[in-house]
Parts: sequence; C-alpha cells; structure tokens
Amino acid sequence: MRRALVVAAACAATAPCGAAASDVALLVTLEGAGVAARGDGRELDVDEEKKPGPYKGHSFTLDGSGTLTGGGGRYVFLVPSYGIRFGLGFGFFGADGIAVKHDALPAGFDVTTKSTMTLSFEVALGREFDAGPVIPYIDARVGLEDFIAELQLRSADYGFVGSTPYASVSFGFGPRVGLLVPLGERAFIDVSGTYQLVGPWRVGGWAGLGVMLGDRDEPTPPPAAARR
Repeated sequence: MRRALVVAAACAATAPCGAAASDVALLVTLEGAGVAARGDGRELDVDEEKKPGPYKGHSFTLDGSGTLTGGGGRYVFLVPSYGIRFGLGFGFFGADGIAVKHDALPAGFDVTTKSTMTLSFEVALGREFDAGPVIPYIDARVGLEDFIAELQLRSADYGFVGSTPYASVSFGFGPRVGLLVPLGERAFIDVSGTYQLVGPWRVGGWAGLGVMLGDRDEPTPPPAAARR
C-alpha cells in the first residue's frame, strides 16, 4: 500500500503515468475526530482456544451509547477536470461510554474492562464543487470498524489472573459532507461531517490540515504545432 501511494503521488506531482501529470492530484490530510457510536448488542469475539477457562462458553456483547475520539489520515486522489474524488482513510479512536456486558461467570471469578478502542479503515468515492475561495465536497463512504476491548479476569482467591483482547468487526456506510479551505497554493484546512446509515457509528465531526501534491487546475492543451 505504501509503495502504491508513493507511486501515485509521484505520478500526480511530477511525471506522466498513463496520463498528463496534472490530470491527477493527491490530497493528504491528517485529522482529528469525534464520533457518536452505539454498542447495539454486538458480540465481541475471540478464538475459543485463546479464551481463559472461565470465559469458555460465555458471551460478551457491547452495550449502550458512547463517543469515540481520536484521529487518523486520508489520501484522496482527485481528477480536477471532473471533480471526482477517490479516497482511502484510516483512524484510531479511544472509546468512552460503551460498556461490555456478559452472562454469569463461574463462582469466584469476575471480569472488568481495562480499555476499549476502535480501528477504522474506509474507502470513499465522491465529487468536489467549485464555490470560489472554498471547495465543498460530498463522498459516499464504506468503512470497516474493529472495536477492541481488553477484558481482565480476576479471581476471588488469586486476584488478577490475566487479560484477553476481544474484538467486534462491523461494516458501515454513509455520506461525508465537507469543505476545503485553501491556505495558499498547497496547504488547506479540511472540515467535514459524517453520518452512517448502516453500522454502529452515527454522527461524526472531523477537522484536519492537509497538503496537495499535484495541480487542481485543469491541464492546458498543448499548442497546435506540438500536436502535429
């Protein structure tokens, strides 16, 4: 993936790659975010062989609503002549307010949640619009979210016994509506809002700083003499 992004950036910024260099631009953004999410009773899972004895045969589920706060990055490949955007993104979030429920464990054992976090990956396809000094855009997002909870097992006789990471993977889909505010020729501010029609995430707010590699202006046709 890293090699592909480097090649794409080089094609967009410096050299032909099946098309004129200025036909594609790469927007790279680092951003922070806050997202409202719901547990929705989603089951946490782990390989049966990795479960401590007291966990075997018992289920753990996500419960309640909470917030995810964190950040990540996005890479957007832009075709300026059409305003078409294709994006790849990733994020890392801490979770607050979403609890882990479980059925009764064997007598003398208890479980507590040490930490909860979410890893996210997304692909998006959208379009930007020319609105003067600012550039609004809209994307359709498809996301993969991996919610991870580290559960600690305690015994009435021995105290802390050990910890086991559980995970719940889900897919999400929904729009992103955003605005790019140029800070000169290359740098920009990117603010956006997301809503998921499908998946545990709901409303999210995002803000970040980015840089453009390539040229947003439409390529200039070569002189008639050069085309002969």
